Amino acid sequence: MEDTEADELGPSPGTARSLLHVPLLTRDECHGVLSLAGRVVGTFKDTDIQLFEIFAEKALIAVENVRQYRALRDKTEEVQTLNNTLQKQVEEQVGEIERIGKLKRFLPTAVAETVISSGSEKMLSSHRALLGVLFCDIRGFTAFCETAEPEETIEVLQTYHEEMGKLINAHGAGVDHRMGDGIMVLFNDPIPCDDPAGDAVRLAISMRAKMVELSKQWKRLGHRLGFGVGVSLGYATVGMVGYEGRSDYTASGTAINVASRLCEMAEDGEILLSTRAAIAVEDDFPSVSKGEVTLKGIREPVEVFRLDEGATE
Repeated sequence: MEDTEADELGPSPGTARSLLHVPLLTRDECHGVLSLAGRVVGTFKDTDIQLFEIFAEKALIAVENVRQYRALRDKTEEVQTLNNTLQKQVEEQVGEIERIGKLKRFLPTAVAETVISSGSEKMLSSHRALLGVLFCDIRGFTAFCETAEPEETIEVLQTYHEEMGKLINAHGAGVDHRMGDGIMVLFNDPIPCDDPAGDAVRLAISMRAKMVELSKQWKRLGHRLGFGVGVSLGYATVGMVGYEGRSDYTASGTAINVASRLCEMAEDGEILLSTRAAIAVEDDFPSVSKGEVTLKGIREPVEVFRLDEGATE
């Protein structure tokens, strides 16, 4: 675009007599106008116009390069921000997986996930809790080990722990510990429940029913094995015990000892209850007193109750 203006008296200093305008267009977008002013009246030469158009093209390329650079910079920053976010999320997920893996070494999966979802492991620190405690083991297992082949012993234990583990998980137990054929199960910590004694008794009944089936199978193989359970209700100290890399979540106290001793004295098929546990479940699970007994490690005699053999969940 060219503008000319005539002045008979001649141009004054700084006065433009001719103007050449070239719009800077790209993708139907105008980035501005490049203008050339001349103090001589008349049109610009063709060579001047061509040279100015070339200069305008170079200017437009420079503008486009700057635009692309800014777009690339913004994209790079966006990608970097996204990468930082993803890296942080991955680190958090890896940390969570490591924590869950650590907790799963001594807690059921559901319990470990509960601890993780709470965002704190304070619930695993030492504290007092009212627990439903169940101890069980196989009757005649020691004698069986003395005569059975090692492979037979392992097979029996594998089947026993697998079936008991399924029942423990199904009944929502908080913690279970196993040593040989002995199993300790805790209810109401770290996952709270409304009826810890009742939950422990229901699990005991399910275990007894399953062991009746297993004992029949083992008897056909010549293995005479039975099953006994002890259940108590009371306060105990629970929490993590051990050191880094090798810790455990366990409980100690009179309620633990009572359940263990009741399990020891239970005959095949018996489920023995402490006084407090029997009272807590008496409306749903009748039991009969076996009288007071002196249990090892317990100062005072304890009245022991035997759950009705026909009790069902």
